Amino acid sequence: GAAAGAERAPRFGEAWRASRGSGAIAELRSELDRCLARLAEATAANKAVLERAAAVCAAEAAPLLELPLSEVASRMPAAPAEGASADPASSAALRAALDALAAHADSRA
Repeated sequence: GAAAGAERAPRFGEAWRASRGSGAIAELRSELDRCLARLAEATAANKAVLERAAAVCAAEAAPLLELPLSEVASRMPAAPAEGASADPASSAALRAALDALAAHADSRA
């Protein structure tokens, strides 16, 4: 109110007085309202994306997580034929890691 205006007038000088006599406050309020509306739209869009991602995860990824490790390992592509440009050391390391994970899972069962 008036007290706030009295505080701001010395602090902001002519800019404050000019804003009080013009449509600047209404213009700023309108811009704020536009920004808040855009923020609400972005929030709604973000919520829709998160819900869709959760649905896709539940439908596609979750069933894979329920497979036994042996099934996951069997679905892993086989090492390419000799002479191919793949990295056999990486494939062997991955298979060893899967085997270790399967052994750990079996020890906890």
